[in-house]
Amino acid sequence: MENVISLKNITKSYGDKVKTEVLHGIDLDISEGDFCALVGQSGSGKTTLLNIMGLLDRPTSGTVSVFGRQLEKSDNDELTAIRGRTIGFVFQFHHLIGAFNSLENVMLPMMAASGGLATKAMREKAKYLLDSVGMSDRLTYKPDEISGGQRQRVSIARALAMDPKVILADEPTGNLDTAMSNEVFSLLRKINLEQKTSFLIVTHDSTVAASCDRTVKIVDGRLI
Repeated sequence: MENVISLKNITKSYGDKVKTEVLHGIDLDISEGDFCALVGQSGSGKTTLLNIMGLLDRPTSGTVSVFGRQLEKSDNDELTAIRGRTIGFVFQFHHLIGAFNSLENVMLPMMAASGGLATKAMREKAKYLLDSVGMSDRLTYKPDEISGGQRQRVSIARALAMDPKVILADEPTGNLDTAMSNEVFSLLRKINLEQKTSFLIVTHDSTVAASCDRTVKIVDGRLI
């Protein structure tokens, strides 16, 4: 299978006079249809690694490739365009816009890609995505009017808005009770199997990690 995202010998350091190296020679491939867990203690480098994979941050050294295209010479506009059509994000705390309802939150990535223009086609796609995650009866509800699990479902629908090839999910079940955590995880798995969307799921939950196809562990900025 082709690699969607490939990291080769990635390092990341912070600081000028005194450098602190957070990542040490990371090699990691996410293939088409992959369903992978990333586990590690707080401070192990998980978030830094996820930001580099999501093209939100640049490595100090090493190569990031998307579908074989090396990106170290790409400018920020190119990275934004590649990220928009390739990568979706699901966060622990949703990051939904409180003033917008469910439908509007899901439409946001599509509107951003079109320069802010909302169309009937976008609205219909947002409705379809919300229906696919079991939220068709909450289209006009704002985030503070629905439960935590429902907000996470909306955020998953939003992550799918641009038909990404890979979704990076940062503790997607970390703020949910056991029953809702199981529901959300099952939804992610369903999307993975039916749509062949690749997933990298950052989690502290050993049950979630064990249910993934493979688990990668990061310790002090190194994969083991």
